[in-house]
Amino acid sequence: MGYFMDPQGNYPRHAGDIQAVAPDFIEGESALPDGWVEVLAGEIPALAEGEMFVEIAPKKINGKFVRQFEIVPEPVRPPNLP
Repeated sequence: MGYFMDPQGNYPRHAGDIQAVAPDFIEGESALPDGWVEVLAGEIPALAEGEMFVEIAPKKINGKFVRQFEIVPEPVRPPNLP
């Protein structure tokens, strides 16, 4: 399952979003419609205890859009109550 950005810059979008405007689109076989771009897998960062990652806007690297991630503190979870 790939990730895409639509002509308006909305992200993430998926093959079904493309098929809504181009019903004959088949992921991996069809060319993307005008203005749509594939967003390549990015490197998921290594995490320390108490950290998690969130996805942020893709970044253009060497002419291709790549998924980006940011490390943030894990939220404090309340203790289980009876």
